[in-house]
Amino acid sequence: MYEIDWLKPCETISDDEIVYRKKDVEDKFKLVNLKKDAVIVLYEESEAWLSFAVLEFNCAIQTEESGEFDDIYLQTVFHGGGTTGSLRECRHTYWGRADGYLFYPDGVVIADALDKLSEYFDDMK
Repeated sequence: MYEIDWLKPCETISDDEIVYRKKDVEDKFKLVNLKKDAVIVLYEESEAWLSFAVLEFNCAIQTEESGEFDDIYLQTVFHGGGTTGSLRECRHTYWGRADGYLFYPDGVVIADALDKLSEYFDDMK
């Protein structure tokens, strides 16, 4: 199994699929909204290093009483990190699951994420 070490807690919905509860992510990290209800999660590990994760909708759990969706779960599109400050370079990216698999990659979400990440990393422009 594979999870982003700084982005916890996570849950496993199948043998190889890790998801993150949207409410937990919203409460702990800075988010940048993307198209199609995806988000970039930002985590400043230090003054010189910024980690990020691009997450998209995976599934939702509906309560029987209200019919509302109480828990929304997000899956990883890609994540990485890089230097900040005067040298703003995205140095590492990892795509999808641990084996690099990404089910139906959404080009709109990926393009929007790369565009928004250019605010933090010069080499994303």
